[in-house]
Amino acid sequence: MSKPIMKPRVINANAPTSSPASRMPRMPIPPRSKNPPLPRAIVDTSSEAYKQNAAKYMRFLIGMPILIVTSYVLFDRLVLGNEVKPYGLPSSSAVVDERDAK
Repeated sequence: MSKPIMKPRVINANAPTSSPASRMPRMPIPPRSKNPPLPRAIVDTSSEAYKQNAAKYMRFLIGMPILIVTSYVLFDRLVLGNEVKPYGLPSSSAVVDERDAK
């Protein structure tokens, strides 16, 4: 037996749907501005002034997180009186001392 050929289903775009999105009220489109948009300034990225300002901006972006973190750590140590945290791997003598203590 062969399968019957099914007709394609026609979807009416104007028919109401029962999806939740279709039941939500539509927001009005805001009116367009009467003034045309301002033209964008053309920037010459090969100029010396642009390169100097770009270098200053990069130094700022790199330096500010370092400045903020070191200021916080110094404030924590000097004003709040917290001790210096040991950083890095423990020395080999500390590992030997821990083994002897057991």
